[in-house]
Amino acid sequence: MATVIGQFCGAGAAIFFNLKKNPDIQISFRGFRPSGEAIRRIYVVGLPSIAMQCVGSVMTFFMNQILMAFSATAVAVFGAYFKIQSFVFMPIFGLNNGMVPIISYNYGARDPRRVKKRPSSWPSPTPSASCSSASVCSSLHPACC
Repeated sequence: MATVIGQFCGAGAAIFFNLKKNPDIQISFRGFRPSGEAIRRIYVVGLPSIAMQCVGSVMTFFMNQILMAFSATAVAVFGAYFKIQSFVFMPIFGLNNGMVPIISYNYGARDPRRVKKRPSSWPSPTPSASCSSASVCSSLHPACC
């Protein structure tokens, strides 16, 4: 619930400040007609991400149903595990989300040299992020190893 409220507040603030304080952006729906082809292309690109989100939610739902046959404690433990797993993978997803716009910009600028070049500040941060997250989690409770 808080996420939805936060999204609406953020969208409202963005619309307000862009309409009132940013003279470079003029939003007008006059003459706007949705294009079926554009909508189709958006969904073609977004469909794998939609499917991955659905698989995760459906898997969690069914896992909770299975665990409820054992006890509510099993469901709580699975929920805690899921939160810790999210914490471990968060830096990795953040690195990915930071790299994609940079690579996309260079691809759009038709600069294949910079698209293929891996920046020196990214030697391979994923293993170090994974190992540091795992060590933090295991130091919280030795039985996690």
